[in-house]
Amino acid sequence: MDESEALLRLFQSRGFKTWHIVLMADIIGEKLAKAGLPPLPPLPKPEVPKMPEAVKVEIPRVVPIEAPKPQTDFIDLSDLRVEGTYPLLKLAVRGVLEELVVKSPSSNFSIHFSIDGKEHHKRFSELEEISQYVESIAAFKENDFYILSMKDISWLNTFSFFFIAHEPITFKRIYCAYTTYKA
Repeated sequence: MDESEALLRLFQSRGFKTWHIVLMADIIGEKLAKAGLPPLPPLPKPEVPKMPEAVKVEIPRVVPIEAPKPQTDFIDLSDLRVEGTYPLLKLAVRGVLEELVVKSPSSNFSIHFSIDGKEHHKRFSELEEISQYVESIAAFKENDFYILSMKDISWLNTFSFFFIAHEPITFKRIYCAYTTYKA
């Protein structure tokens, strides 16, 4: 081992990187030359680490998923006479009942609806009672009419809605807005 390799190993053992040592040797060599002293022995060239070979990465193909397309539909009925059961909606697709408004001269009716197989049956009087506590339902008497309003009821797979008139009733107005989502 010659003198320059010994110096290199000494500095490396003290934590210096090879490029630090080469830079210091250049600076010290210049100062020795200005002072008229003999130059340092040449240091061996630092080893340049080899770059790793290119790594081929396969990116899986991304298949876009189409978002379901919303479609809003309306039912607007006036002076509808109902005796017994009247089916208003029967859907087998994801959706939302945006709003349903019923104006009736009688409170002697019920609604029956099913959300994803779960059945609900309520008389107008029951809806009137719970509407003060439930934000999505309003049932009240206004002048000579009974008003029922339902909104923001969503389902994943199936929804059906029926009126049941306990006596013959001519509903003054039935208005329904609903949105379905089809792939």
